[in-house]
Amino acid sequence: MFLLFVLGLVIPLQLGMIPLYQLMRDAGLPRTYTSLIVFYTGHELPRASEEAAHVDGATAFQGFRRHIIKGFAGGLKG
Repeated sequence: MFLLFVLGLVIPLQLGMIPLYQLMRDAGLPRTYTSLIVFYTGHELPRASEEAAHVDGATAFQGFRRHIIKGFAGGLKG
């Protein structure tokens, strides 16, 4: 957990925007409302799911493992 925190401090947010822009460009969505909707939905859903796990009594790691990783498992497989 600490390593992720330090990594977040070391890597600037703007560096992560380059692959996101390239992905949107390849999908034909740069400078459209659809790209904003995709970005904010992908950004907010994991946070809301993690907050729901916290309300259910899970620790931060349990919420991450049970909700975030399982939510992205389909995309990671292929």
